Amino acid sequence: MTKNSTPKALKAPKAPKKKVYSGTGLYWGFLAVLIVMAALVILAAQNTVAVPFSFLVWDLEYPLVAILLATIAGTVFLDEAVGFVWRHRRRKVLAERHELKELRAKTEELKATAALAAAETQADVSQSGAPAPASATDPSEDIAGVEAEEIVGK
Repeated sequence: MTKNSTPKALKAPKAPKKKVYSGTGLYWGFLAVLIVMAALVILAAQNTVAVPFSFLVWDLEYPLVAILLATIAGTVFLDEAVGFVWRHRRRKVLAERHELKELRAKTEELKATAALAAAETQADVSQSGAPAPASATDPSEDIAGVEAEEIVGK
């Protein structure tokens, strides 16, 4: 290996672009609903015949179209509110999943780099004829030893 060439595993990994899950989630369908609602408002303005309306303790007389409009508007509002919460949670899960995927890839790169460095150290030691240090033989043994000490220490 020359001085200018660096093994592929030892090069600094490029930071992947972080995905951002954003947006309002309001689509053209919502605009269509608003247009239909405007048409219903016009319908209500032109049809003002009152009908009796009873709900729990209220006994009222309102135009039927106004009652239907209030029901439809309340339903649309609740649907959009629930959809907003669902989309927010889904974006959060997707962002966490993407972050986990990036971290796993970085861990694999670091393991490969450590294994390559250990192999190079062992090759250098074997060429010089000196006994290899314990940490250069297998990096996983050191990690297992530290984990065992942590478990015993608890």
